Amino acid sequence: MKSVSPALVDSGVIMITRIAFLCFFSCLYAMHTQASALKVESIRIKRPESAAPAPLSIDPQSGNAEAEEEFWPEEQIVELPIPNVSYDLEDLPLPVAQARERLWEIARSADFDALRAVFAEQTTPPYLGPDQFGAPTEFLRESSGDGEGLEILAIMQDILQAGFVIQNAGSADERYVWPYFAQYPLDKLKPAQLVEMYRIVTAADYFEMQDYGRWTFYQLTFNAQGEIVSFSSGY
Repeated sequence: MKSVSPALVDSGVIMITRIAFLCFFSCLYAMHTQASALKVESIRIKRPESAAPAPLSIDPQSGNAEAEEEFWPEEQIVELPIPNVSYDLEDLPLPVAQARERLWEIARSADFDALRAVFAEQTTPPYLGPDQFGAPTEFLRESSGDGEGLEILAIMQDILQAGFVIQNAGSADERYVWPYFAQYPLDKLKPAQLVEMYRIVTAADYFEMQDYGRWTFYQLTFNAQGEIVSFSSGY
């Protein structure tokens, strides 16, 4: 058996290696050519425009008054005239001036229990709100944020230092209302009046009351005999 020359073996190996490289690069070239021939189409997806809600249609002939009221509630807002505002206690009948002074002293001295005697002397209990229960003093104590009635006294004092208006002047149903904001068109208040009002309520309260179209915080009303007709919020 003839032996194979080492030189011949080396040349064969080299030849095979070259052929393998040629095949490898030929495959890469073919793949590149095929990929270049492919067309890539980019599709831009647009953000859908928000569709405007279809207007609600209620047939007036359908007689569905409840549905119409649900979607368009009509709140009767009475346009208040600009009343005469007074700060002069001399404008008050003596019983009213004395009753105001008495409440002021009770609030100033933080003697909440003294209100019990004030209410007991009245011929008619005061109106304190639609959810009123029990004795007036107990209801006010429960309504007070601190649970002791001191917040109510503070509110009462703030209200009584504001101006007041006279309702039904000269009639048998004459009323004296504090603060005057309760009977004043809120959109007609001037800057100095707003500063005065912000001593009683916050600006946020004021903006909310503008939405209601009226004063909704506490107001205090006396009759001409000096009795408390009402002391309540949410009018």
